[in-house]
Formats: sequence, C-alpha cells, structure tokens
Amino acid sequence: MTMRLDKLLAHCGYGTRKDVKALLKRKQVTVHGEIETSAKRQVEPDHVRVNGEKVDLPPTDVHLMLNKPAGYACSHNPSESPLVYDLVPDIWQQADPKSAGRLDRYTSGLLILSTDGQLLHQLVHPNKKVGKRYRVVYEGDLSENAVKRVAKGLPLPDDDRPCLPAILEIHGPDPQGRGRATMLIHEGRFHQVRRMFEALGAKVVELHRDRIGNLELPADLPEGHCRELTEDEIDAMTEDA
Repeated sequence: MTMRLDKLLAHCGYGTRKDVKALLKRKQVTVHGEIETSAKRQVEPDHVRVNGEKVDLPPTDVHLMLNKPAGYACSHNPSESPLVYDLVPDIWQQADPKSAGRLDRYTSGLLILSTDGQLLHQLVHPNKKVGKRYRVVYEGDLSENAVKRVAKGLPLPDDDRPCLPAILEIHGPDPQGRGRATMLIHEGRFHQVRRMFEALGAKVVELHRDRIGNLELPADLPEGHCRELTEDEIDAMTEDA
C-alpha cells in the first residue's frame, strides 16, 4: 500500500502537514535510504525513516486505561475543552478510541477507551451489570438506614425506576470533617452517584472512580496519564459480564 509521504507522516503522529514539510526541509526523512524532500511522493511505509528510525503505522486496535483528572470532559466537542482525548498520545489518537461511558467533568479516576465496540458494549450495557466503584467525599448527614436503602434499590425523585441494588460503605471523616464513603453500582445513569447521595440527604463534593469490574486503577498510573490494557486486565473488567 502506497500513500503520500506527508499524509503518512501526519497519520503516524509527526504533526500537521506543515510540521511534516518542515521535517522534509530539514532533510530528516529518508525513503529507501535516500533523503527525500518531496511531500507528494508516493511511498510504502516500510521504506520510510525519520531521523534513522523506522516509521510505524499507528495501531488500529487500541484499549487504554486513563486516570482522568477532574476538570476534563468526556467529549469530542472542542467547545468543552479541556477534553479527556487531549490526554491521549497522538499514536493512539489516530485509532480514534471511544470512552466506555462517561465520567462527568468534575469526577476523576478510571476511564476506559477502546476501538472495540463489543468491549464498550459489555462495559456500559445495563444488562451486563458490570460493577463500578467510587470513592466519595460528601457534605451533610446521610439519612438513617442509608446503607440498607441503597442495598434495597434507592428510588430517585426524578426517575421512574429505582436504582439497582448497590453497596454503600461509610467511612470516617476526612481531615476537613467531611464524610467519606465508597459506593459500588452496577449501572450508569446520568450523574447517578451524585443523585443517590442527594436523595440520601448529602452533597457529593469529590467523586473518584477506582474500579470497573475487578480491574482497579493502578496506584502507579499518574493522574492525566494513560496506558494500554493487558489481556488479563480486559478479562478482569468483563469476566462477570
């Protein structure tokens, strides 16, 4: 398969067409071992080198975990910047992975991005009941029997159906005296955890997802960074689905 040299290099993450032309002008690109300066030349990827290094086409199958910071939107709309996709390296952006559901702008934590539609379906479809665990910091006092109400299936005032049974664990206060809890849910309604805490008489002030299925967010993945998922990690998310 041949393609224009400037299109190939842009597709492989070497910048815009303008950036690629600058590379060519600086004589940093070779084809068949010879310096090439023409952006229009038709080439085969296997024969192209940039600064002596072979050009690799971006992967077509991409499965990533991202440690999402608060403040980023799960959207492709530039007007909603900053976007979670801004945090994905160019080599993976080329494959156009999609997020498995959404975390709202002010929620942080584990987000899965993939080009596999079947995997995304398994993670988000209500019938699959894949668990998602959240760490919650809240203000206010939870109602009596909050744990039992959540376990039974909490009704929401603005929803016709009660939530599926979930698991709420209440912990001691944080240093600022705010309440702390973890909640495990098996569906993904709009702002569900925030709405559930509101129905219980409290307000969520910090929300962080740290687990999907049996996959926990690794402690060594810095906020704002992503990496590829292993096969074992994909299985850990979906083995109960």
